[in-house]
Amino acid sequence: MKKKALSKMAAVILAVSTVLCACGNESRGQAEAEKEEQADQTVAEESKEPAADEPYTIVYAFDVWVQQADWDLVEENLSNIVEEKIGAKVELLPRC
Repeated sequence: MKKKALSKMAAVILAVSTVLCACGNESRGQAEAEKEEQADQTVAEESKEPAADEPYTIVYAFDVWVQQADWDLVEENLSNIVEEKIGAKVELLPRC
């Protein structure tokens, strides 16, 4: 008898908690949807494409043991090659 009453009570508690959880998430879901929509608008505004004649700049930072005198020459030649291939410039940032 106690098992039967206990299982019915557990079923009622489960049903009530399911209903309450379903109702509680609806308003929270709308707020999250509004936040997500605002974030999408912000990303769309920030990700405007640069002008077609303005190439992208790839910044490559790396660690070196000894600073070389010809990094500027290497950067210039690498930038020329990459600009021909994919239309981007390269900026090297060697760090000692």
